[in-house]
Amino acid sequence: ASSSKINDLTPANSEAASPPPPPPISSIITPFRPVHAWIRCLTSPHLGLEHCRPYGVWSVLRVMGQRIPSEFTVRDTSDGNRTAFQTLAESSARDCRLCLEEVKDVVECLMDADYRSAFLPRSSDGRLIGHVALENGWPCKDLFSRKTSATCA
Repeated sequence: ASSSKINDLTPANSEAASPPPPPPISSIITPFRPVHAWIRCLTSPHLGLEHCRPYGVWSVLRVMGQRIPSEFTVRDTSDGNRTAFQTLAESSARDCRLCLEEVKDVVECLMDADYRSAFLPRSSDGRLIGHVALENGWPCKDLFSRKTSATCA
């Protein structure tokens, strides 16, 4: 009886019983995109950011722009491969509880960091992301004309 147990432990049998190798770590880890996360927070009506001190939200975004400027241009693969401006544009401005002046400065901060993303077509329907922002109530029309005239001059 013991000889049959020894025969069952052949290399072919032990390989068949071993679990598959784990996936590469790069496919498990989703990078955290702090700018995108902050934009999702400020466009949520449920987080109470209206209770922040005046310009508190914008101040955090501005510091992110100084410390991690590349995060403003990178796409968030965990959130539909969207740019930071697109994350803002595709949410409703009505859900943002900040004062209008701070909202304008937040939009300007995003456009200063990556104005080209406003002129990209949205992958779902081909519409310009800037048009989607205007339709969703974000105050960016004046910024579009300033950015395009500054870059075309």
